[in-house]
Amino acid sequence: MPIVTEIPTQEQYQKIVTDLDKRYQEAKKQYAKRHDELMTHARIRYLTTETKYGNPMCKGGGDKCWEFIHRDAKQWNEVENKQLSAAYDAIEKELIKYQEDVARLQTEKKQADLNAELARQQKIIEDNIRETFRIETEKMQAASKALTKERQAKIIPPPPPVIQTPKNEPLAILSDMDRLENYVNTTPQTTIQESKINYSAVAIIGAIGIVSILLVRRFA
Repeated sequence: MPIVTEIPTQEQYQKIVTDLDKRYQEAKKQYAKRHDELMTHARIRYLTTETKYGNPMCKGGGDKCWEFIHRDAKQWNEVENKQLSAAYDAIEKELIKYQEDVARLQTEKKQADLNAELARQQKIIEDNIRETFRIETEKMQAASKALTKERQAKIIPPPPPVIQTPKNEPLAILSDMDRLENYVNTTPQTTIQESKINYSAVAIIGAIGIVSILLVRRFA
């Protein structure tokens, strides 16, 4: 009996099937031949009245001839029928099993190939899902950071830049003049009269300073 451990080639498969079928057909022929010899031709051989076909023990027929006929029938029914039928049945089962084993291996290979292809496709899908998730996550994180930054800018605006005005700027001089004016308004008249000349001089000097600075910036 051929043992199938791998899928054979078409030539190997056909050779084994042909050999098994040939053995099966030979066993069937042997079975038919012995059946004819013991069950069909025996009656002709023993019961014929012709000398060339007759048996010396029962020539011309009679009970003695039937004794030989029953003997051959018993040999067929109890021995050779079982042996010969078992022989070709075994070959037939061997052929069927070989074909089934080859078909099973082919089915297993097809299923394994299918499983491998499904696993490959599933991996591609999973990789695509992971990559898409990564990209979308990065987009969401970037959008979230931008939105957070925008909200923080709206909630807590940055302080305006602090500009230090030099003391020689016109606005600083005018501010000093305003303070002088406030001082005049809040100081008693006697004191103002006493220092009126001084304040007027300061005002004239301040005005001259503003005009000088503006002229310098104009032609610089």
